[in-house]
Amino acid sequence: MKVCVTGKLVGFTRKEAKAAIESLDAEFSTTVTYDTNYLVAASLKTGKAKKASQIGVDVITEAEFEDFLDAGAFPDNKLPGKPQRAPREWVNNFPDLEWQELPPSEMRVKSIEYQNSDGVVTTRKIRPIATAEYVTKRGLKVEYLKGQDLTTDRLKWFRFDRILSLS
Repeated sequence: MKVCVTGKLVGFTRKEAKAAIESLDAEFSTTVTYDTNYLVAASLKTGKAKKASQIGVDVITEAEFEDFLDAGAFPDNKLPGKPQRAPREWVNNFPDLEWQELPPSEMRVKSIEYQNSDGVVTTRKIRPIATAEYVTKRGLKVEYLKGQDLTTDRLKWFRFDRILSLS
């Protein structure tokens, strides 16, 4: 249960309101979100009150807040529903590559140190299968190695410029 307060309450300082909320085993929140159950509003003209009204948080008066304190609990209520976003279409931004299969003599298990796009370096055991190259719209040539990653048992593509060592 999360409860937020907005505006200047008559009978409580903010610190007292927070203590009162926490005495009912609720969490005092400084912001209104979709996880907020109640907003105690001294004024409906505040940004928090407008947001609470907009997203469907239950807005209560100071008098209702005092009634809940006297009752010893906030009544259970339903959280506002988060709006559903339209599902994103999956976009394959990986280029279509023409793979050149490696000769069997080059398909032996190898150890590589690979640096991903975030700069994280990992050591992997792979079985190389094929190579390909791609020329970007700006004319940059990017070479790839396709192999069975024995660490994860998945088929992976590795950019040659990110392979730090191959043995």
